[in-house]
This record gives sequence, structure tokens and C-alpha cells, in this order.
Amino acid sequence: MKKRTPRFRDQLMYGIAHDHSYYWTPKKETCLKKKVYALQQKLKNTRARLRNRSGQNKRLKDIITDLKNQHLIDTQAETLLQDSFSGMSLDLFRHVRRNAKHNEPCYLPKVRNFALSLHFLSPRAYDFIRPVLHLPHPRCLRRWKASVYCSPGYLENMLKVAAARARATESYHCSLIVDEMSLRKDISWVPSQNRYCGFTDFGQGPVGNSIASNVLLFMLVSLKGRWKAPVAYFLTDHISSTQLATCVREAICKAADNGLIVKTFVADGLRANVKAAIELGCNLDVYNLCTHFQHPHPRHRDEAVYFICDPPHMLKLFRNFLAERGIMKRATEHGVQTISWQYIKALHELQKTDSLYLAKKLTNKHINFNNVKMKVNIAAQTLSSSVATAIDHLRDDLKLPQFQGSEETCAFIRHIDRLFNLLNCKNPFAKGFKAALSERNQGNWKPFLQNIQLYLLSLQEPSGLPLHQGRRNQCVLGFMITARSTLKLAEDLLGKESYRYLLTYKFSQDHIEMFFGKIRQRSGWNNNPTSEQFRSALKSLMMSSTITPSRHGNAVPLDDTVELTLQPSSGLETAGNPLQTYDSELLTASSIFDSSLLDDTDWRQSCLYYTAGFVARRTVKRLCRCSFRQRVRITTKSIFTAQEFWRPKNSF
Repeated sequence: MKKRTPRFRDQLMYGIAHDHSYYWTPKKETCLKKKVYALQQKLKNTRARLRNRSGQNKRLKDIITDLKNQHLIDTQAETLLQDSFSGMSLDLFRHVRRNAKHNEPCYLPKVRNFALSLHFLSPRAYDFIRPVLHLPHPRCLRRWKASVYCSPGYLENMLKVAAARARATESYHCSLIVDEMSLRKDISWVPSQNRYCGFTDFGQGPVGNSIASNVLLFMLVSLKGRWKAPVAYFLTDHISSTQLATCVREAICKAADNGLIVKTFVADGLRANVKAAIELGCNLDVYNLCTHFQHPHPRHRDEAVYFICDPPHMLKLFRNFLAERGIMKRATEHGVQTISWQYIKALHELQKTDSLYLAKKLTNKHINFNNVKMKVNIAAQTLSSSVATAIDHLRDDLKLPQFQGSEETCAFIRHIDRLFNLLNCKNPFAKGFKAALSERNQGNWKPFLQNIQLYLLSLQEPSGLPLHQGRRNQCVLGFMITARSTLKLAEDLLGKESYRYLLTYKFSQDHIEMFFGKIRQRSGWNNNPTSEQFRSALKSLMMSSTITPSRHGNAVPLDDTVELTLQPSSGLETAGNPLQTYDSELLTASSIFDSSLLDDTDWRQSCLYYTAGFVARRTVKRLCRCSFRQRVRITTKSIFTAQEFWRPKNSF
């Protein structure tokens, strides 16, 4: 018998209902009309509830905005109100309501990211909070991560993700950053791989016989976009320069196969890294520098790859050398000048006797830095222009004898500070030596990068030997290489490519240092993980984008570069804690005022005049749009004039 189609059945039923109308009774018609009316009323009420709910949300946002515009609440209170009822808090609330009565819950991307991040940081905290928020079981998290390939070698999945982001943002140029992290020697059996892990492994060929003591990580950072991604890692035991050069060459080729063009190879100043750059094709003779080599991929033979030494690492080496040796020398036209660490120590000793600081960042940990030797901000604050300006003020204005003869030391500090700022610029709207490199301001950075190489060559050890010829020449050689490469790269990209500006912070190892900081955060804090723990942590970071580096690490986030993951970004907010409490205690003037500030000395007058001028400048600038010099007149009988009162911020 031929099967009847639904269309035939509909036609048949319509014919029966039309021809046999006696089947249709008034009672049935009344019941159907009541049913239709009830459904229409239900639909109307549902639409009204949705309309009222959206209106309430809109009115709530308008109320918060009105309160902020009327200065009834501050910015922190506005952020607190908005974050408490939006973003992740709202998603978790919806997730709990949706899955409270379901046996097979579904997890939104934001909830998945939250679960992976929380379990990464603290499994015990995850077990404690899981029943309350209906989060997935840890076995479910392991199943999610099981599909991620994360063996030693090149991470093809991350290369594809980086290539997709580059195509979407048209940011194909990137920087290859290389760094090592110490591992705890350990051999463990991995049932999922049916083998022992912990030996040296380069991802290709047989596994080595020695136990791995370091992990070598490769990371790509976009020069034009706002993304970065780990693309390879190798388990090593003191890698040689030849092996490193081979790995770098292959990583550049694999990036080119995915449509990415590597323009810089960034490493620290270790001799193995310098030798690897020489094997790649660089000439690092200080009198005949050639800091680039030919791109190894056949399609990009006309491209140049520039070798860059990490600027923060070079800054720390300079600080360490000056503090350990005590003095440095510099050959000038007027003879040999002395650069002394003693002036910085004398400034600190003088500040310890008073409650007011000229160089407010200079503290005891900047002088005795052995426990914080790896922190970049400590070295940058020690060799900063504010320290040099404070020493100048004590020498020239206050005529203190212990600071006489410090002119060359202040000049050295300013040269190093300006060089570091120029090689570490991160804000396209900054000014001075912190500004991004562009054709508009090339009159500032181009001559400086050319002249700084001659200045570095003139530095000498205490014995009179040129610093670039000594055993500890990495600081001079590294800064010269980086200055030369930055100069040539800026001329290449700003002249030929569609670059309006170039941010040199893209060449910093801070990106990979922060990634290592995330690795160490697993399960609380693990300074030296094993190779298997590193692999597991890396797999978690490849899945979750919400884990942030520690604020107490060697490097802290200074820009908005996003770390790519294998799953799409969930847009999880990482703003301040909405549960932050505020202290309502009111401080009286007597509890915060120090009576010693009334003592009339030149030192305190200098500090108070600068502080008062800074406060007045910011206050007047906020109250009126016009120039503060036309609105404020200062009359004083002190030794300081009105011009000195309005001293610029970077003076001290």
C-alpha cells in the first residue's frame, strides 16, 4: 500500500471538515475561542514583562549615570554598582537558576572559563564552591582538556589560532620571544601516554637520556595587533647555541607557513643566545654591527629578522654592575670622568633622616636589592631621571658637599633612563622618550639611538678597560644591539609598511615572564614545577583566558595585549573586585598631620613647594579649561620664585 504524505493527509482532513460541517458544534467553537483568548493574554503578559524588565534595566543604568553626573557617587561606586549586576556575576546567577533542576546541565563559555580558571588556581577552593554554583565535576574538566595536544615541540593548534587572529586583524608581523624557565628534575609515569616523562624532549626524534632541568618556551607577540600566543616549548638541559639556532629557524618557518611574518628574535643577554644569533647570520662586532639576518623561509627571502636583547634584562645588568663595582668610568674630551653608585646611596641616606622625599620611589629595597634583583621596576626606579634631578638639586641648589662632582653620574642615569624608556614604550599617546616611534617624532628618537651607541662605547671598568671588552660586557653589547635593531626595524616598518607608529614594548620578554608567572600560580604557587606539571599547566592556559599574572612577579601587565586560547574569548571581565569594601572611618587633621613638617629647612621647602605646585596644577587644570598660569598668581617671599613653584612633574 502506498504511504500517504503529510500534505495528502492535510488535504484529506480539510475536505472532511469542509464537507461534513455537522461535526463542528457551537460548544467546541466556544471552547477553542476561550483557549485562543487565554493564549493571546498569556503572550501579551509575557511581552509586557519582558518590556518592563528591559525598561527597569535601562532605568537602573540611567539612574547610575545620573548619580555619577551629579557627583553624588564617585567612579569606584559607579563601577561597583554596574559590576554587581552584570558580566560574570549575572552569568553565574543565570547558570545556577537554569541548572538547578536539570540532571544534564549545559555550561556557557563564560562559566567554562570560570571553572577552568578556578580549578587551575586552587582545586580545593573549586571543590568548596562547586556545589553552590553547580560547576562541572573535575573529571569533566579533564575531559575538556584531554582533546588539547600539548606535547613538547611546536604547538600547531596555537599557530593556527594565531594565524586566524592575524587574518582577522590584518596584523601579520610579529615578534618571536624566547626564554627559559627552571624545572624541578623529576621522572614520572604518564598512563595516558604509556611512557615516562621528564627527559629532554624536542618534539622530534627520540627522547633524550638526560633529565630535563629547563623548559625553553617560544611565544609570538603581534607588532600591530593586540594578541600573543605560546607556539612551542622544549624540555632541555642547558641547550647549546646550535640547537637554539635550529629551533629558532624552524619556528620562523612554521610561522611563515601559517601566514605570519617574524620580524624580531628576542632573547636575553646570555652568551648562548648571542652565539645563536651569530649562527643565524648576525655580525655582533661592536665596530661593525649587523644585527639582522635573512628570513629562512623561501617565500620571504627579502625580509630581514632583527635580533634584540631584552631591554629590562640589560637595565638590570647595568644596575648590578654599578652597584657591585661601585664606580664606572667614561672617556671624554676633558679626560676620564667617574660614575659612582655612592651618590645614589647618599641620596637614600639623606632621605631616611626626613619624612619628605625628593626621589619618592627610592627606598631601602632599591639600594639593597639582592632579594628583589629580578624585579624590573626596582631597577628602572633606581636609574631614573627623578633620581638624577634630585641629585642635581642637592648639588646645585642646596650646595651639599657629599654630592659635589656628581655631574657625570647624573648624565649616565639620564642616558640609561631615556634609552630604556625609548626601548620600552607601550602607550601610543605618550610624550617625550616614552612616546611610540613614528615618522612625526623621528627627530627625537633617531639621533638619540645613533648617538647612544657611541656613548656606550665610551664606558670603562674601574680598571680603565673598555666595558665592551670586559667579561661583563653583556649590558653594553645588549643595549647596542637593541638600539641598532630598533633603529633599523623602525626605518623598515615606518617607511615601507602601513605603520603609523611602533611600540617597542612588543620586543620585551615581559610577555613571556608573565606567562611563566601564570604557570607558577597553579595550585597556589609552584616556583619550580616538574615537566609534567608544566605540561598540564600549559594545557590549562591554552583553554582559559581569564587567568591573570601575579602583581608581585618580576613583570606586571603594562598593556592590553590579549593571550590567545583554543576556545573563543568569553569576554569575562577582569576588572576590580565588585565586593570591595570601603572604609568609612573619617580621619581628622590631627591624625594625618606630621608636626615635623613645620620645621623650616631648605630640604622640606623643596619638597613642600613641589608637592603644593603639583596639587595646585592638577586642581586648577580640573576646575578650569584655560591656562593655569593666567588664573593663579603666586606671591612668596621665599628663595623660590613662582616659576620654581610650578616646576614640572618630572623634576623630582
